[in-house]
Amino acid sequence: MTYVRPMRATNRARPVLSTISAVSALLVLTVATAASADPTAEPGESPSSNVVRPEAGLRLAYGQPAGRMFVGEPIRDAYAGQVLLQGDMGARTGGTFVGLFLQAGWLSTKSDGLPACSTSLPRPTSDSCVAYHYGAGAQVMQHVSPELPIDPWLGLGFGFDITHVDGSRNGVSLRSDNVSSVFAKFEAGLDLGSDTFALGPFISWSFGTHLQRTYQELGAEKVIEHPTTALHNWLLLGIRGAYTKGG
Repeated sequence: MTYVRPMRATNRARPVLSTISAVSALLVLTVATAASADPTAEPGESPSSNVVRPEAGLRLAYGQPAGRMFVGEPIRDAYAGQVLLQGDMGARTGGTFVGLFLQAGWLSTKSDGLPACSTSLPRPTSDSCVAYHYGAGAQVMQHVSPELPIDPWLGLGFGFDITHVDGSRNGVSLRSDNVSSVFAKFEAGLDLGSDTFALGPFISWSFGTHLQRTYQELGAEKVIEHPTTALHNWLLLGIRGAYTKGG
């Protein structure tokens, strides 16, 4: 059952803050490990398994949703798809990468499935509806053959995301924010290139649950909690480029 009530800021932020704490702890561990990198490796020398090297990556992908945002609300009724940009940053030891990711995306909306974009009332042609996605989390990637120019890899991650929707109806500005946890992100890809620069395709399948929705109209804000959450997922296909220092 869905209910509406005011919430304290501490309760509203608790799911996100818990994830941020976990991600921050992993970042501290990554930095501490990087500080112990072997300084004796020569430029152009094949890195040994105990040398820690910084790595950064950039991804561009398109995805399709499945499942439900909340009970009784199929996510495909709200979003037709997503164009996503993701940045990867962390450290790599041999074939193992550990780090963080940041995401920003644009979602193609279906008006009837979003409170801020509902067409249940007459809408003038000037009305609009846009949705953006922001996310962050931690991830691990394991490369199968990092010493070869064709290098398959597998990945696992977790985190959180926020979907922000801006709309207008009959000249009234509407806004909603959905906070979600991403408890599993399974990935696979293929790096083509060298030990320093690589580019290749990847596929990602993430699973999560929406935790709460903040809905604002005419300056009045409502926070809708959902004690019974529903599972949703995103399937992404795209391309990833990566730079590893010291290859």
